[in-house]
Amino acid sequence: MASDNFYSKWPNEFAIVIATIGFLLAIGLLTINRIPFLWNNPGKPHPRDTVNSLFHEIRLAACEHMDTLMDERITRLSLAMVEQKRLRDTVCTKCQNKDTQSKATVLAFYMAECTKHKDTLAAIIKLYERTQQERMGYHAFNTDTTSKYLTAYLSIRADTLRKLLDTCPFSMDSASVTAPFTLADTSAYLLESLKVKYPNIRLTRMPFPDKMAFFNKYPGFGYWFILGILQFTLWFLMGVLVIGMMPGLKQKAREAFSFGGYLWCCLTPFIIIGLFILVVYLWLIGDNVIKDTYFMNGFNGRMFLYSLPGYSLAVLCFGGYLYVAKSLRGLNKEYNKPGTDKKNFDLQQFNRLNTAFKFLFFLCAAILSVFVIWVGSLFLSVNSMDSMKYYSLISGKLFIPNDFIYLIGLVHSLLLVIFYIPVQLEFKSMEVVREQAAAANAGPAAAEG
Repeated sequence: MASDNFYSKWPNEFAIVIATIGFLLAIGLLTINRIPFLWNNPGKPHPRDTVNSLFHEIRLAACEHMDTLMDERITRLSLAMVEQKRLRDTVCTKCQNKDTQSKATVLAFYMAECTKHKDTLAAIIKLYERTQQERMGYHAFNTDTTSKYLTAYLSIRADTLRKLLDTCPFSMDSASVTAPFTLADTSAYLLESLKVKYPNIRLTRMPFPDKMAFFNKYPGFGYWFILGILQFTLWFLMGVLVIGMMPGLKQKAREAFSFGGYLWCCLTPFIIIGLFILVVYLWLIGDNVIKDTYFMNGFNGRMFLYSLPGYSLAVLCFGGYLYVAKSLRGLNKEYNKPGTDKKNFDLQQFNRLNTAFKFLFFLCAAILSVFVIWVGSLFLSVNSMDSMKYYSLISGKLFIPNDFIYLIGLVHSLLLVIFYIPVQLEFKSMEVVREQAAAANAGPAAAEG
């Protein structure tokens, strides 16, 4: 079997051990709260962290202002109802007056005024009841409705809020920053003076007591977390499979496999992927798309360490591409030697190289697909957070556009194309392949003749 040739040097137990190590490293990297050497991850707890919290969110601490505004609105509506009832009773009573009823014009006037006051009172009562329901709904902290209530009562420029969310200077001395919101009551029955500038509202870093509390509020991060552990584990397992298949690709069965030769083939992918990381992440993207303050302590430092096995696996796969291409050139040279019996030439080595190349391509495609799904789940989860949903409501666009997912997928697909096309052309250019293709085309032509 081909697997006996490819993986006989690597026992199944060893692959399982390596995969288990990757599993444990992934859990440690994504769950240990305080890792001192991570960027932007202080080694001692924040003063507000009453629990050893890994996850947090940026919450609009507007409750006290919302309470003040809603209470004031309810009080004014109550006074307006009392006054409107007095006016209604006064006007409608006059409609019952005999002097008024004797004069058709005056009666019509008072009847119209009575109807108007009744309609006004009904509208005030309806607004009063709606405000009471909004106040109870806001205090229920329903994430589906709270942001909608905030948009009705709070006003802030979308670019200002975005800048605050991106640059929240949560330091060891402060867990909140202030934002210049304007609170305005939209009721037409209240005084225009209610549109006032309230004290700045705090954006507060609120830690969660444990991971499950965070995942319970934002389930999308739970899927991202589990998929991240699965992906990291598969990277370690696939690395063993790629390295284990290389000895089966040596040109001659009796010669010793040169692991140094394979590593030499990995040098070019190492340099190209290193340049790719520098150009894409430091030049094209520049700043971090997801900041450490959004939801996870030391997020970007963790993702830097997390990505190292992934890109290392890409180096091994692309190094395998080049090792296959090198073996193909050697096989082609042997095929073209003078005195070679081309009709009886053993194609077993060629078939092994072809199988290995297809396996490596499938591996790269699978790695890229899982990676794009994982990144997509992360972006969707960040967009589902309360502060980001509020930003989407006032701006009309997602906090992190979905286009970033497509961009990341396309950019990494470019790496796959860079290494795939030259090796595929190497297969097409082999003398044995061209001669077999010519013989296959000549057969049908001779039969037709």
